[in-house]
Amino acid sequence: MIKKIIPLILIFTAICHTSFAGLTPEQRMNDAIMIADLFEHRYAPMPWKEEFLGIDHASMRNKFLENVGLAENDEDFFTAILLYLASFQDGHVGCTFPTTHETDLGFEVDDIEGRTIITKVNRKHLPKDTFPFMRGDELIAIDGVHVDELRAQLGLINTTGSPKADAHWTAWLLTRRPQRMLGSIPTGNASVTIAPLDGSKEQTVTIPWLEKGLPLAPIGPAFAKSKATTIKSVPNALDLLRNYKSPFVSRRMQSGQSDPNKPFFALWDNFKQTENAPLFSGTFELNGKKIGFIRISTFDESYSRIESIVTFLRAQVPHFQNNTDALILDLTDNAGGLVCYGELLASYFIGKPIGGVMD
Repeated sequence: MIKKIIPLILIFTAICHTSFAGLTPEQRMNDAIMIADLFEHRYAPMPWKEEFLGIDHASMRNKFLENVGLAENDEDFFTAILLYLASFQDGHVGCTFPTTHETDLGFEVDDIEGRTIITKVNRKHLPKDTFPFMRGDELIAIDGVHVDELRAQLGLINTTGSPKADAHWTAWLLTRRPQRMLGSIPTGNASVTIAPLDGSKEQTVTIPWLEKGLPLAPIGPAFAKSKATTIKSVPNALDLLRNYKSPFVSRRMQSGQSDPNKPFFALWDNFKQTENAPLFSGTFELNGKKIGFIRISTFDESYSRIESIVTFLRAQVPHFQNNTDALILDLTDNAGGLVCYGELLASYFIGKPIGGVMD
């Protein structure tokens, strides 16, 4: 029998008016055993991970069920699920809760050489006269907890499976908390400590967590009956796939963040941008050398965009090879996406076969 990799999506659809701690201990344990059994029998990479990564599913299962048994409410139960799933060290294993609730601090950070650096500031919510920090400054702590400790905590419940990718992912989660991924998220005000780029004294400011979306509904032992919805027409699946837009990029654009397709840093004074190009690109002079520049902000593109980008690279990469002394590929804030598309892009810059996914 051929096993299949099954992405786990836990959808709790019941809506009732009980307290948040609505599931009974017996229901939580039954659900937990079902989840553990699913991975025991249907998770294809299990033998490989046990041999090469040294994971011990028996121990993972026991710890998971122990945590579920200790859970005092549904929030503790959700945390136990997240801890269990993250222990597989697999970016394609996760748990999605039925909520659109999300909070963020109005700015983004990224891991740059082991430091948590501010890369974007939404000035619609954080005007410069009140919040003078800027891109390039370093985030030190939130509510008195150092960012290194916060990132370690976030990595325990949400991981990509790659330490390099986790460095960027946990940094992004510091200032943006989607409840669908984390279960429990902060609200109210946050005390944020920042070290300015110019080396001056650290500053601590109070920033409200900006909220949007619907919070996770309470779950109870008595499930409410759902009302059936009649679908009058079924959309063309192929058209939906071809016109797919990354929700990660779309949310950033809708929230007033600067265009993710452009660099977050100031460009060189003599930079000349390539006109009518699907990727932000251009050239500039530096120390008597001509440097090419291409920004790749995501590997999660629509089919039509991929076609135009491939056409562009077929012509532009040879042009850069013949007319520049070096080429910069800007992948800052690239959150990943389609593996095959990423390998396709890499093939234009790497002169040897690409051996699939490697850390």
